[in-house]
Amino acid sequence: MDEQSDKIALLTLELSTESIETIEQAPAYSFANFLGDIGGNVGIFFSSSILKYVLKEDLKLILQIFINILDYWEANFEPRSWFLRLFWCSLLFPGQS
Repeated sequence: MDEQSDKIALLTLELSTESIETIEQAPAYSFANFLGDIGGNVGIFFSSSILKYVLKEDLKLILQIFINILDYWEANFEPRSWFLRLFWCSLLFPGQS
């Protein structure tokens, strides 16, 4: 035997059934759904940015109005509620005296 015949292998494949499977591909995610999801995410991004700006600018004003209402209530209706004012001030403005 020569050197090349030692490197040859024989492979036999036999199919057990003769049925043929066809595989069809269908898009699981349509282009309209894709555009809708992008639009929804952009809308959430812009609305959260606007909300952040509004809250950043106006939150202190809203809280000060709330403190003024508490002060008015305390002065006119509950003269001994200094603890309530201290409690709300410590919650709303932490770290400030």
